[in-house]
Amino acid sequence: MIKELISEVNPLHNHYRENKKTLPAYQSIEIMWDIGKILDKYLKKLNIKPHSLWRKIYGRSEGSFDNLKKSYITREFLGRCYRINRIFSEREMIRLQLGNLKSFTSFRESMPFFDNPKYKFSDSDREKLMLLLNSNMSSSKINSTIKKLQREKIGIRNDRRQRLGDYDSFKKTYVDFYNFIYKKTLEKTITHPIWVELINNEYSPSKKDDFYLVLSKNLSALCQDGLKYYDFEVPENCDELEKSFSELLKFFITRKTFKEIRRFRKVIPVERFAKLSEMLYEISKKN
Repeated sequence: MIKELISEVNPLHNHYRENKKTLPAYQSIEIMWDIGKILDKYLKKLNIKPHSLWRKIYGRSEGSFDNLKKSYITREFLGRCYRINRIFSEREMIRLQLGNLKSFTSFRESMPFFDNPKYKFSDSDREKLMLLLNSNMSSSKINSTIKKLQREKIGIRNDRRQRLGDYDSFKKTYVDFYNFIYKKTLEKTITHPIWVELINNEYSPSKKDDFYLVLSKNLSALCQDGLKYYDFEVPENCDELEKSFSELLKFFITRKTFKEIRRFRKVIPVERFAKLSEMLYEISKKN
């Protein structure tokens, strides 16, 4: 069913990505609303939580290199589409209420005032916000006004620091995996998971060792801009932490710019990238 969902979402997602710079802002929101409607349908069919579904879609999109290039759909994008679908009960409302919107960024930054229970505007304040978004003011002036509202209503004061905070989940995954691998380098007894798997005929040395080796190479490449990345598959016998770390790594090596990894280097020092790369290389060669 996830494959079926992705086949429905991909054409819309690709249309959005290919045309978002030329489409009127409200039309971009309409496409995202359409995607959100599909997501809502499958959430009800599968009876699972949104973030669980986003992860299934994101993970399946990582399955092959071709999919990554053509229909790589991030969890952030999926979440935003779902929110837009919930903000506007009918698709037609988007054009009626945001027909003169100059910039999607302006709407994106104001979304908490539409759907966050803590910051959601009352009818009168929402009407004023709509007037601002549809006004003849320049996009930069509108965005500046929204930033001021964020400071007053939400308490966002430093956008760069706020963006670094978005990497907290990545940081936890990285630290947990780092400690997991560090412990592996210390284990030398028959109770080591690798030997247990080997005894039970569940472990494929070549697949797991190659997997750790390619993780090592990609971590090394992330230490500085412009180095070559390596696509990889995640072996079936990986545990949840290994899968989560792979997801993290896939996110950074598939970015078109270095903006995201530069931010993450402020959260995790490159020395830790290099150390983890060394440990993974050591394990892959020992086994």
